[in-house]
Amino acid sequence: MFKKFRIKRGVFVFAGCIMLFSLIGFVEKKHDDRVCKKVIINVNNEFENYFVDQLDIQYLIRAAHSGNIIGQKFSSLNLKYLEEKIETNNFVKDAQVFNDLRGNLVINVDQMRPMARLINHFGGGAYISTDATVLPLSSKFASRVIIIGGPYVKYITDSFLKKEEGQTLLKMLDHIESDPFLKAQIAQMDINSVGEITLFPQIGKQYIEFGTTKDYELKFRKLKAFYKKILPVKGWGSYEKISLKYENQIVCE
Repeated sequence: MFKKFRIKRGVFVFAGCIMLFSLIGFVEKKHDDRVCKKVIINVNNEFENYFVDQLDIQYLIRAAHSGNIIGQKFSSLNLKYLEEKIETNNFVKDAQVFNDLRGNLVINVDQMRPMARLINHFGGGAYISTDATVLPLSSKFASRVIIIGGPYVKYITDSFLKKEEGQTLLKMLDHIESDPFLKAQIAQMDINSVGEITLFPQIGKQYIEFGTTKDYELKFRKLKAFYKKILPVKGWGSYEKISLKYENQIVCE
């Protein structure tokens, strides 16, 4: 009797699974047969970067799909291809494309986040992103980030940023970006041909000999001590040069 009960139970479970998979397949087919009613584009401007807007994304979609997407069946749209096409824009970090239950094609776009701007003597330049990528300048928007100049700029490439030296520079830039005092005070850094850095502040006429990126956290602590303890006593116009290059010293001239 128990064996018979187990057989019946197995038959019911098997039949239930078939019905469930059939229902899922029916829902998926019905979902794919839906027609696109509207395209919704969301561009994330979390860090107040405006390199990419909805018109840019619309242009990329038209280039990827001949004809108007609205009115097309979702089954005829290659959503993965649309994502890849949108991500060809240098300033797009990630694109997510999907269709919702209301018949909308939803496109969510995250932008690259610049953390420094490179300038050279030839008038060109680029950005360094938080993703260790060198980005081109944009005619649409200029990000307010620290400026990096000097002969060493020509060596700063994608491959350089993936090496240990480049990674240390990125960590130093992130340290400046995440510290409200340093971010407000440091306007520019110049890097000479041997990798030694000079900092130029927003306020005051001093320039700061920083040395290489080695021990940058210790050097920034010394710089804060200079601004908080020495300048209030000596006055902002007392020195033209501050050197943090030497161990356990702040040299002021």
